[in-house]
Amino acid sequence: MTSHSRNFTSLILDFGGVIISISHRATEDAFRALGMTDFEKLFSHAMQSELFQRFEKDQVTPQQFREEIRQISKLALTDPQIDDAWNRIILDYPEHRIRLLERIGKHYRLILLSNTNRIHYDVYSDIFLRTYGKPLEQLFDRVIWSFDAGLRKPEPEIYHLALRESGIRAPETLFIDDNLINVQAAVRFGIPSLYLEPATDLADLFLDDRLVTEKCSGVMFPDKVE
Repeated sequence: MTSHSRNFTSLILDFGGVIISISHRATEDAFRALGMTDFEKLFSHAMQSELFQRFEKDQVTPQQFREEIRQISKLALTDPQIDDAWNRIILDYPEHRIRLLERIGKHYRLILLSNTNRIHYDVYSDIFLRTYGKPLEQLFDRVIWSFDAGLRKPEPEIYHLALRESGIRAPETLFIDDNLINVQAAVRFGIPSLYLEPATDLADLFLDDRLVTEKCSGVMFPDKVE
């Protein structure tokens, strides 16, 4: 017999890969098509300089980000070319997930916690508004974007911020993310967390708009983290 998990009153949700569908491969292919034949080497260079992390924390502007991409790639790319390739990661909002959020918001406080950047934000916000006729933020009780907070997962401070600004308690909250490092960091901070595996859809965790105990067997609790 299926049973509902009633211990949690609040959900902190990741965005990319949990709510909106994304494809890292699409962005890689787009940059390769622009002439970045050794994309892995260029990506590694950007990671070493923490370009992506700095961009997600608003430590570089969109224009500075584009300039650094040109410097790393050594290609005379235009701003629209960079933006188009960078935004290929964004796919769509599966309607069943959006309708789920609209329903479960009646039973749980919903907090969105996302590592993202201003270029992506403008695009997926516009897509949602055009598709559903309302701002994306209306689905949630609180939205925390890394570029607004100046913090990003898995930094402990961003989990503290999410709890404080949402007025929720860690023991009553479930954090769901498709990045295991972020999940483990949240558990160490004291928040029960669930790693959403690639083959699992957010909707799979619910029945009658409530979390299902059997589907949440993988929840990591603070006293069990290594």
